[in-house]
Amino acid sequence: MKKNTAIRTIHIILWSLLSVVWISTGISLLLRSAIRQAVETSSDTLVQMIDTNQIITAILFAAGTYIGEIHSLLLPSTSKNDVDRTILPIVFFFFSLLYIPTLVGYLQVNSLYIFPLALFGKIYIGSAFYSFVLLVLTGIYSVGINASKMYQHIIVTAVISLFIVSLIPVNSALYPLEYLRWTSSTLFISVISVLTALSVFTIWSVNKKESTQYSLLRSIRLTLIQIGAAGYILTPHSRINYLCIALYLAGIGLGFYRDRFSQL
Repeated sequence: MKKNTAIRTIHIILWSLLSVVWISTGISLLLRSAIRQAVETSSDTLVQMIDTNQIITAILFAAGTYIGEIHSLLLPSTSKNDVDRTILPIVFFFFSLLYIPTLVGYLQVNSLYIFPLALFGKIYIGSAFYSFVLLVLTGIYSVGINASKMYQHIIVTAVISLFIVSLIPVNSALYPLEYLRWTSSTLFISVISVLTALSVFTIWSVNKKESTQYSLLRSIRLTLIQIGAAGYILTPHSRINYLCIALYLAGIGLGFYRDRFSQL
């Protein structure tokens, strides 16, 4: 028990540091965009190319993901929470990597070429695919399928996702500030949309099977999180992005209200 608590504490500390880094880079870009230089440099030109609304929603998404991660780590240890306690922390970890486009923008503006842009592109696409695959697993296990092999399935799906992403061509070096063009936009949008629809379907199947207030709140919460996250990914330059972030944050917040029923 003490070992688990120590691991969880270390996890929370590391997660907090990562979130501070993510949000700091976004705030730095916003400040750089707001402050006009007397003599415009190439970096200033790059800043002007980055959509301010995209930076703001990225910061809000990172903050919401941090709260969701901490909340999922601190869920009560009950049978109802077994699936969420196991899978959601991993989901939120990969959701945090969806901040990579903003990080790439920050690195480009500051001429920090630490790693190849193709690597960032692979990580971003893989994180997007795998996080939604995990959400599908969340729905499948919640339906009542034996969860004894849940960890094995998580690892297997990770390996499969990694293999598939390794085969996908990435154009992040050509379009560093336009992540929807890092690979085939049609393929990317289609995969995320299908996985979201499949996950939402399985989650609501649980509510139909087990019609309780706890199940209803959980279904609403996970639906808001998934639709919000999918919308955030797929509509980066649209005002709809703010609505998607609002849905995402509402889903995160609903988790705290749902906790009132988690031990019933």
